[in-house]
Amino acid sequence: MRSNTNYSLSILLSPLLMLILASKVVTLSGLCQSESCGGIKIQYPFGIQERCYLNEWYKVECRNSTIPFLPKMGIEVVNISFSGDEEGGYYGSSRSFGSLRVQNPITSVGCSRNGQESGRVLNLTDSPFFFGRGNSLVAVGCNSKASLTNIEPAKLDCELNCTATLPTKSVPFLDNTGCSSNGLSYAYRSRVCANNQGEEERSCNGNGCCRASLPDDAEAQQVIGVRIESFDQGNSTTGGCRVAFLTDEVYMSSNATEPQSFFAKGYATVTIRWVVKTTNLSFLNSLNCIDSEEYDSLPYKTQQRRACICNNITISGSNYANCACNRGYTGNPYLLNGCQG
Repeated sequence: MRSNTNYSLSILLSPLLMLILASKVVTLSGLCQSESCGGIKIQYPFGIQERCYLNEWYKVECRNSTIPFLPKMGIEVVNISFSGDEEGGYYGSSRSFGSLRVQNPITSVGCSRNGQESGRVLNLTDSPFFFGRGNSLVAVGCNSKASLTNIEPAKLDCELNCTATLPTKSVPFLDNTGCSSNGLSYAYRSRVCANNQGEEERSCNGNGCCRASLPDDAEAQQVIGVRIESFDQGNSTTGGCRVAFLTDEVYMSSNATEPQSFFAKGYATVTIRWVVKTTNLSFLNSLNCIDSEEYDSLPYKTQQRRACICNNITISGSNYANCACNRGYTGNPYLLNGCQG
């Protein structure tokens, strides 16, 4: 990921065109400001009703009136947040992005009655979404190696052995431990869980479960799959039921010892980041935000008066913009005057 210096949000539009674009954004704000699904707030550029989303990538279906679903991607949404939410609601740095927490199928081997493997590659190619920080590869079971695919030249794997007695009491999911990630940032979850667990209990060290964090150089990836390989290549059922998944949840050796429980649940929660393609130049200019490079060159007092900042990035050769409210302002940077002091 790198800054795109060839693109600037400061391109001037005619006053008439700017007025038309501004009125469109204001209209969207009035029509769509109260959208929600299953208790999850749906804000522009995402939306449920027609004309309440920027384009098809951000269209949300509210299935059974409770389940937000991205039909373009075929994935269920758990939460939507904006750039700066984890940093207190303001523009922080180029590493701060809006995020989606979504459900992704778990990869398994030796868990089903017919012995078939399950899992899929999560492909975000050509979309405004990509994988971000806070995700880890987690595997549960014995006698296997789990690894991520499609992230060359980066390599991420962990090994499963069962050389010692595993805990007899197992809590499959973190909702029962006080370490659930629902609505909490990754850094906060890690701190809370660490303060409530002993060092040995926190560690998924390969004895029944293993864990490896997604490296920084894999952040801008848009295609990631999960693979499980048996140590005994001649017999894939030697290790019994084994599961592996990319997730933003925090798992430990005490609550990740029953692969069959994860297989029964069927999915893990993953954080993906979202941005806006700069092909939507007229939309971005209508927001009246300042480009981050121009913002950084301004005196501090002048910076304070700017409500909205957009950062330009490149992912897989395509240009995108990521907008956020400035410090001291809150709201939705993707609506005209959406950041209020």
